[in-house]
Amino acid sequence: MDQYIIYLGFIVAAYAVIANDVIQTLGTFISSNANVKWWLLWGFAGSILTVTLVYGWYINGGDVSYGRLSNIPLPNPMPWWYLLAPISLVVITRFGIPASTTFMILSVFSSSQLIEKMILKSVFGYSLAFVAAFVLYLILTKKFESPASIRLMDKKKQRPYWLVAQWFSTGFLWSQWLIQDFANIFVFLPR
Repeated sequence: MDQYIIYLGFIVAAYAVIANDVIQTLGTFISSNANVKWWLLWGFAGSILTVTLVYGWYINGGDVSYGRLSNIPLPNPMPWWYLLAPISLVVITRFGIPASTTFMILSVFSSSQLIEKMILKSVFGYSLAFVAAFVLYLILTKKFESPASIRLMDKKKQRPYWLVAQWFSTGFLWSQWLIQDFANIFVFLPR
């Protein structure tokens, strides 16, 4: 029974985590590239996923979680109620409620000290991101929110380097999400 819970947890967590995070990272990219063939967009996202997975496996000696699970032991035996976290994430995602996949999945496996560290890192990270985004907004808004710059937003007049920058930044963001998501997914499997 324990093996079934481990593999079912892995499968449900994989679906739940990717379904929740893919729309946040690839949603605007896909929508803004609606004129690009769907298979090219899928190929791009799939190649980033493959490279991130293979690179993590190779660099970390078979640990695709990039070392994020080294402090989180796998329970033996695996309790059935550990499945409630990924199942809840599927339901929450289905209703469009934003959720932290890390807190939903990894918190079930973590000690209270580890959860405290996760919360502190998140609070500091979100605070830093908020301050940086606000400062950048104040600096850049004067240049890009003038009537002349709004005319430049016409897709037909955009310079090609913006498209290249969009694809590179999306690829980088997608790879970073995947690195974190691999820990959330592979937490169910033996280390």
